[in-house]
Amino acid sequence: MPGDSRFSREAPQSVPDKLERRGTMGTTVVTLEDVRALEAKDEQEESVLALLGIVGTFLNLFVIVFVYIYTTL
Repeated sequence: MPGDSRFSREAPQSVPDKLERRGTMGTTVVTLEDVRALEAKDEQEESVLALLGIVGTFLNLFVIVFVYIYTTL
């Protein structure tokens, strides 16, 4: 069908990640600096998640101790 966008031969307009760039002939070019930046971002996210996990563990222990003391009184 001529007006149907499902049969369009155009390339997708959106690029899923900022680090992806269009090179020649529809290939994707990612530089070493892009990879290093992505890894640094991933490391920061992992450290934040680890810290949140530790804080959550201590809060759970606090609740367990509080409930134990409250139920024994």
